[in-house]
Amino acid sequence: ASQVSEKKATIYFTGFAVALRGSIMPVVDFFVLYQVLLPIVLGRAIPVTYVMGLVPAFIIYNITSTLYAVPVAYLVAKRVSKVLALEGSRLL
Repeated sequence: ASQVSEKKATIYFTGFAVALRGSIMPVVDFFVLYQVLLPIVLGRAIPVTYVMGLVPAFIIYNITSTLYAVPVAYLVAKRVSKVLALEGSRLL
């Protein structure tokens, strides 16, 4: 029973992270990265239509990176907590 609930927790955490990052980060990428930081570094503005064309790629990147990073990080944290027997640490 513990193994099943552990898998469910990993799936829920991953799904929540995908939804959150997939919805927030494209907006942050668009405004902060392409409207502020890159023009400062490059010395010229990037056309908005070009950046709008990249938004689907932002979404795909943010979803795929979250899909592999969150489960791996959860498993590593769980293993480290178990091996080191940390007091007061508890993963959901």
